[in-house]
This record gives sequence, C-alpha cells and structure tokens, in this order.
Amino acid sequence: MTRVVVACAPFKGTLSASRASRVVADALRQRGCDVDEHPLPDGGEGTAAVLGAAWGLTPTPFFVPEVLGQPTDARARVDVPIGDRGGRRCAVIESALCVGLTLVPEARRDPLHASTRALGHVLRAVVDAGVTDIVLCLGGTGTVDGGRGLLEVLEALPAGIRLTGLVDVDAPLAGPDGARRFFAQKGLPASDHDDVEAALIQLHPRFVDVPGAGAAGGLGAAVLALGGTLRSGADVVIADTGLASAIASADVVVGGEGAIDVTTTQGKSLWRLRALARAQHRRFVVVCGRCDLPAADVADLVIVLGQAGLDAPERALAAAIAAHVDAIRGP
Repeated sequence: MTRVVVACAPFKGTLSASRASRVVADALRQRGCDVDEHPLPDGGEGTAAVLGAAWGLTPTPFFVPEVLGQPTDARARVDVPIGDRGGRRCAVIESALCVGLTLVPEARRDPLHASTRALGHVLRAVVDAGVTDIVLCLGGTGTVDGGRGLLEVLEALPAGIRLTGLVDVDAPLAGPDGARRFFAQKGLPASDHDDVEAALIQLHPRFVDVPGAGAAGGLGAAVLALGGTLRSGADVVIADTGLASAIASADVVVGGEGAIDVTTTQGKSLWRLRALARAQHRRFVVVCGRCDLPAADVADLVIVLGQAGLDAPERALAAAIAAHVDAIRGP
C-alpha cells in the first residue's frame, strides 16, 4: 500500500489548509492509499488552529468593535488559542480572522483605507488576559497600512511580553520583491503602489530591508517596531507537528496551494515542503489552482485545477486527485 503524506497550504479565498488536506486525503484513502494528514498553513489562514492543537491550547473567544477599520453592527468574534506552554501563558492570534482579505466581498475591498486596528484590539485584550507569550500569524490580511492601525491601539507592549510574528513570505518592506509585490492581490490599484510603499518606508524606516518586514502589507515591520521577532510560519508548523518524521516514512508527499508563482518561492510553506521531500528523496506531487512556474521546477507531478477550482473547489480537488491517483503513486 502506498503511504502518502498530505500537507496542503491554504487555497486562498477558497479552502483552508486543513480543509484542502482533508479533501485530498479522503480521495486518496478511497483509492487504497495509507494517508497521513499534516495541514501546512504558512502563517496565514488556519495557522492558529493547527498550532493551537499541536501545543494543546484552548480556543478562547475575544470580540472586536471593528473589522478592517470599519465598525461592525455586532462585535466580531475572534477565537484565540490560549494555554500554558513552556512555563508561560501563550496565545496564538491569527491576523486573517480580524483583518483578513476574505472578510469583505471583493467588490467592497478598499486596502488603501483598511486598517489593522482590530488586530490591535485583540493584542491588547490577550495582554489584559494575562498572556505573556504572543504568537501572531500574519498572512492573509487585506491591509497595507504597515500596522499603523494596530500601533494606534497598542503603542507598546508591557515589559515581559514576548511577541513573535509568523510570516508567510520573507519579503522586505520595500523594493520590487517587498510588500508591493502583494499589493495587487489585496486589491490595491497600481496607481497607488508607489505612494503606499513610500508611506510604509516613512512609518518604518529602520526595517526597510529586513526579511519578513513586508509581510501582510508591512505588518511584519509593526511586529519589529513593538520589539518582537519574525519567524517563518511554515518552519514553525513543520517543526512542531512532526511533518519531517512523517515524510521519512512515506512514499509520496502531496502538497497544494491556490496559486503557484514567484511568490511561492519566497519562503512559503509549499516551497519548504518541496525542500523536505527532495532532501528525503520522496516523490513530490502538487495540486493547485494555477501554476505560473515551469511544472518540472515545482514537483514530479503538478495537477492544475483551473477554473473548476474556483467554481467548485472541493469537488474539483477531489475529482482531480481521483483522476490522477495512479500518477500520484508513481512508477
């Protein structure tokens, strides 16, 4: 029986890492494979849930009065895994739950005026609840304010608080490979790119060239401004969920992501999964919505869902795996 590790990243805007991994795993199990699921969020959507489970934390509800800088009719709920870890009170906050790109319909997105204030409210609330170790998952945001709104709500952290930002890319704050590379994904018109980058540089002049500072529309730089540190979200998930050990005992590794392009190579979880599979000489298969890189440079097999992945993502994903199961197993 073929042993398969399934470790999908989020299919942004459609499927979480956990849901995508489950769909792929179920399709493979139905066709006789022995499957080990290891969802692989990269600091964005779903990271808090995966790390919270791995660390034995308990989801705790907090409520914020605004989302993306706009007041809400009913206070928005944000679930934060909290518990004791390493002798400290730990919380994992997922930025996408309160300032995420998918929180408003595409037609209403306005990144130029969206704010990270809601994230500041959650940070302040967990500090007030006695948390001393905060892990902030930065990916999947719909903001480009460099954390200005967050810093308006929480200008500084109390002494003794340890803050770690988990980034999904190692982009610096400025430059062609910096925060601006992701402006269009957030819906920011090209005519505003130069002005927004200039505002980020003015807000965080000390962190212009720091890897990860440009993650989440410059939110990485705000973590640094609060005295925090930045780490790869994928690296933390890989290290703390036993993924490397699972790959060592597998025949095939299956990863997935919504869109594979040059940003995938900037520290995203799929590229780190590829490195693990290659290092252990395992067959590596990727399923994605689209692939803008040469398939041979990405994996042994790349399965592209195309438009079907947007119209009916779960059905398209399951069907694609079923249709390619022999190719996934390999020679």
